[in-house]
Amino acid sequence: MKTGIPLVIALCGFLLIVPPGSEAQETRHVYEVRAAGEPSALAYTAGMRVAAEAARLFVPVRFSKKGDRVEFQLTGAIEFSGLASVEVARWEGSVVLRHEFLVGSPQRLPKADKRFTVRFSLAELKEHGGSYAASPLLYAVFKAIRASPYARGSAWILSERFTGTGFVVIVGLSAS
Repeated sequence: MKTGIPLVIALCGFLLIVPPGSEAQETRHVYEVRAAGEPSALAYTAGMRVAAEAARLFVPVRFSKKGDRVEFQLTGAIEFSGLASVEVARWEGSVVLRHEFLVGSPQRLPKADKRFTVRFSLAELKEHGGSYAASPLLYAVFKAIRASPYARGSAWILSERFTGTGFVVIVGLSAS
């Protein structure tokens, strides 16, 4: 597997975990790809890290890119709680999991200057995903930023869909 381009996530802000039943919540899905047969304790720990990172992308995150490097900076807070995790596919020794979250008090999203529809197969994710091959949503946002004309701005996920063999993710980007 190729190593891919480095992804750096700098967190300035905080993350709140809230119980189900809070006001104004929306359901979101986060996907994870992991090796089949991974020990459950290790899989759970890795899964929660991947799911938390990807869940943050449903609100605008600041980014900057220089050459092959993309850096994210979370400037606000997101409240979420995990509901369920379901295996949705098996593919070449890997499993695709869908984690369902309730996102509390979702903020109104800004209008995107550009929308990028990012499509990729599980094979592409495995071949080119590098250090973020476990998180299709992080990979999609990275690809959208790389394709954009912006050196700095904000990015967030507008929608995501698993097709059974790959993903279709719509990413909003803003230069401000």
